[in-house]
Amino acid sequence: MKSLFLAALCAALAAPAANAQLPKAMAELPPLTETPAQRDARMQWWRDAKFGLFIHWGPVAIQGVEIGWGRKAPRTYDINGHTGRGSDPEYDNLYKQFNPVKFNAAEWVKIAQDAGMKYLVLVCKHHDGFSMFHTEFSDYSIANAPFKRDIVKELADACHKAGLRFGVYYSQRDWYHPDYLLGDNRKYNDFYQKQVRELLTNYGKVDILWFDHVAGFWSDYTYDQLYPMIYKLQPDILVNDRGAKFCGRGRDKKQSTLSQLPESREARKIVNGDFYTPEQRIGGMDLNRDWESCITICKQWAWKPNDTMKSFSECIRTLVTSVSGGGNLLFNVGPMPTGEIELRQVERLKEMGAWLGKYGNSLYGTRGGPYRNGRWGGSTHKDKTVWLHVFEWNGDTLCLSALPAKVVGIRSLTGGKPSFQQTASGLDVTVAKSDQDPVNTVIELTLDQALPTKLALGSTRSLANDPNYGEVLLTQSAIKMEKSKPLVLDLGGTPSVTGISMVLAKGKIAAKTLSVAISHDGMNWENVRSFDRLTSPLEVSLSRAVAGADVLGRPVRSIRIEADAPLQLDQVKVLGKAK
Repeated sequence: MKSLFLAALCAALAAPAANAQLPKAMAELPPLTETPAQRDARMQWWRDAKFGLFIHWGPVAIQGVEIGWGRKAPRTYDINGHTGRGSDPEYDNLYKQFNPVKFNAAEWVKIAQDAGMKYLVLVCKHHDGFSMFHTEFSDYSIANAPFKRDIVKELADACHKAGLRFGVYYSQRDWYHPDYLLGDNRKYNDFYQKQVRELLTNYGKVDILWFDHVAGFWSDYTYDQLYPMIYKLQPDILVNDRGAKFCGRGRDKKQSTLSQLPESREARKIVNGDFYTPEQRIGGMDLNRDWESCITICKQWAWKPNDTMKSFSECIRTLVTSVSGGGNLLFNVGPMPTGEIELRQVERLKEMGAWLGKYGNSLYGTRGGPYRNGRWGGSTHKDKTVWLHVFEWNGDTLCLSALPAKVVGIRSLTGGKPSFQQTASGLDVTVAKSDQDPVNTVIELTLDQALPTKLALGSTRSLANDPNYGEVLLTQSAIKMEKSKPLVLDLGGTPSVTGISMVLAKGKIAAKTLSVAISHDGMNWENVRSFDRLTSPLEVSLSRAVAGADVLGRPVRSIRIEADAPLQLDQVKVLGKAK
């Protein structure tokens, strides 16, 4: 009993120690002090909104290349190993030609609202350093372009007038600024914090602050000053997870002494923000943390002539899969140099808005689940209603896990007369093939009681059931592996492999460890995953860094799987995209 008392006393004395390391202004910020109920109230509008418009725009539209990344100059201390500084005379002077006379903020807001979007986030400064707003701290801004007008102000005013939530994107990365990560970074840190202050002071209510990565070290930035300022200026603001993303990378000198703030768990909780942000991919199902996928309607973030645009089906399924997985979708357009959003993109957004006009109740204000999403589709729920969004049918019946509630009614919002059979072991929903919608069959189930908010029925999400991972390239079954004799799979080429899924045979497993290696030529091998706990399925996701983001897929010729003892696999699936 005495030892238990001493342990409890030590824990009680130690608990505030980490918080005590934080300055008072930081220790009192909402991410550390709010109750779960207070956080839910602060996040409510965003969780209900589901769908927002992202806008990447600037002088770069004149060239039609990618914003920031299209600048042909060293990317100062970036994650890809660039360490030099330099300029791109053509790119850096595009602003002198930038005169988007057809820009109409009210028209953009209407496009967003007609698409069913509930909020808008505008890129105010990207990695290229150009400010799309009037700033006291840089001449490299819209104020010195022929257009001169403050685009951020006009769009903020239009959003406020129309009742559309407004957010600002700001890149802390700045490959143009001469003081970025120079010396102790004091000058640049002061500059960017002053610009953030301008954005949160001069444009009325700002609902979202969307940061986008930094390089350097934690000590290069005064987060203990930045975040208290943010919440003081905009108490109800939501902040994403990229405020300190990539800190600790890309600096080829000793850490600076600008900041003495410890990189503690509490400090990280603050800079990790209110939601995380999968980029150019749909996030995996996560009902415990808030997330938002940011994805382009075409291939490029900024406008590109004749860029490949997503089909209507792709757009709807991207939105639905995001929402059924527990997240939001921030869908990006890149306006043209004239100030207009490309007509075909506007038409695609209108199509999405028309669809949401019919079926939006199955998404807005709902929560993801109760079924795990996958190739078949996904589900959402609210109060006593569950909506099934079915992309793929196996015949005319969808076989689902058992629900912890009784189904008392069913109807198809997309047409037809569905039926169901519910037993203790599962729920079967049947829709005639003639009534199955080619994009998304939406089925509404009425229950006798509400479901828990966070419920994900079914087995753990499998890569083989996730549309992000492409098609099945190779399947092998009933494999017996011997100790020190690896299984080598030859793909007969070098397709883009996104994942490997291994199902263990039931029964006693002698092996304790398993490793997976890949090769692009069958001779040089790279170990990509080691497992020291073997529970089925064992899955490996393969990705590579592209423009600062993780992108699924790597070129693979051969795969080697090796165990430390005999092991039997029921099945191995290789997923990806064939060339």
